[in-house]
Amino acid sequence: MLSKNDTKKMITRLGYFMGIDFPPEVSSHIHRRFGGHPFFIRQLCSEIHAQIGISRPVMASFMLCSRAEEAAAASMKRYISDILNSLRNSYPDEYAMLEYLANNDMSRFNEMVKFDPEYTEHLIGYGLIVKRGEEFDFTFDVARDALVENMKKNAPESINAVRWAEISSRRNAVETEIRAALFHWGNRLDAQQWAEACNLCIPKIIEKSGTMTPRQIFSRNNSQLYFIDLLKFIKHSGLAISPRVEESEVHHSLGVINRLRTDAHANAIDDIEFRDWQNAMNLLEDVFLPPP
Repeated sequence: MLSKNDTKKMITRLGYFMGIDFPPEVSSHIHRRFGGHPFFIRQLCSEIHAQIGISRPVMASFMLCSRAEEAAAASMKRYISDILNSLRNSYPDEYAMLEYLANNDMSRFNEMVKFDPEYTEHLIGYGLIVKRGEEFDFTFDVARDALVENMKKNAPESINAVRWAEISSRRNAVETEIRAALFHWGNRLDAQQWAEACNLCIPKIIEKSGTMTPRQIFSRNNSQLYFIDLLKFIKHSGLAISPRVEESEVHHSLGVINRLRTDAHANAIDDIEFRDWQNAMNLLEDVFLPPP
């Protein structure tokens, strides 16, 4: 972090090349707003440069700084979000401390400070927090705002929504290709072989509707088949699935995909369950989906 004097020197030099004069009270204001963080101070100065017209020199004001900070907030938050995600994945204890601080849970925060002082040194080094007297606080408001948004994105309900969206889109894509593969297989059978396959795999549908053609059975838009029915056809068909993948692996993966569906599962998906689903889907996509 820059000292107040170093901030003033940097801003004065940047302002000289941009045709902007920064009075001492404004440079002090910028230093306070960003805790002397050189990257974000430069970001703000660039935005101030973009805010003013072509007539130079210009005297920077508090109002100009405020407008520039508001305009630059989105890009600053993206940068901070990258830092926060890095902390969350690699340094979960430090990330937890930031959440305690954002929630004003100083009891837990101070407990972590006492447990290992290096945690706070690390966070100060990232430029996210600062010590003022005996108290710790976020270096600047944008850092706190970015963390709050990050916490909302990583809330359990948000994670589940993202996971269900991935499950739906990837499952629909692979199911479409499985239907196409089975359609071509069905067209290679004679009438008796096809009737036997239908009576074995989907007897209730055949009993209700009578024997139908492969085009009707495996239609993308009008088929009466569920995913579990496709699994029965795959097991019966003996399709040459892939020389690199065991048939039993494909059948197991299809079972995993079928079990994790919205109509048969609670809303919450734990990490292990979702990882198993992703591994199963990766295998099926490798077998059935054409390359992009």
